[in-house]
Amino acid sequence: MSRSLTASIITIVRLRPGYILHFTSGYHEKINKTLDYWRLLPPANNKQTNKLKNKTMEKYLAKIEFRYYDAPETEDGNTSKNKIVTIGIYDTFEDACQNGNNLLKFLESKFKLHQFPDGSKASKQRFSKNGGCFGSKNTLVTNLAYLKTPFEFYAKIETLKYSPIDAVIENVVGASKRYMSYKLND
Repeated sequence: MSRSLTASIITIVRLRPGYILHFTSGYHEKINKTLDYWRLLPPANNKQTNKLKNKTMEKYLAKIEFRYYDAPETEDGNTSKNKIVTIGIYDTFEDACQNGNNLLKFLESKFKLHQFPDGSKASKQRFSKNGGCFGSKNTLVTNLAYLKTPFEFYAKIETLKYSPIDAVIENVVGASKRYMSYKLND
């Protein structure tokens, strides 16, 4: 028995709590055509929603903040400025590291490494899985004792956590109740 629908691609999009939009695309051999199917699955018919309900999803935000001085633009005379630029949002920490490190290589091509009084040069800094303190992730790189720039910069990878809002609200309400109970017993 041969299957008439091959090369199926399934995409699930969460819409509101409990509901998902299910999209399937595939090549139908009998009619020699690609077909797309869309279905809105309510909570009662949806086993995948229950699996996703209490899970958190993580993404990784790579960004760089520039801190510098400029001529004042307003009457208050403020010369301190900063700009934050998003490098990208990535599915894996490794992808965020790779793209963040590409930015650091670009900065190294524009500015010299810091030279210490003894004549030695600073080592190149990189984002990594185990290059931080005690083998932890290295998620922050600054120009301090690294590059000679006319500004300060802080390149950072932040973990973005997505949780279903209903689970977060339940957690916050539970924490508030525990706190009130703690204060009453104090």
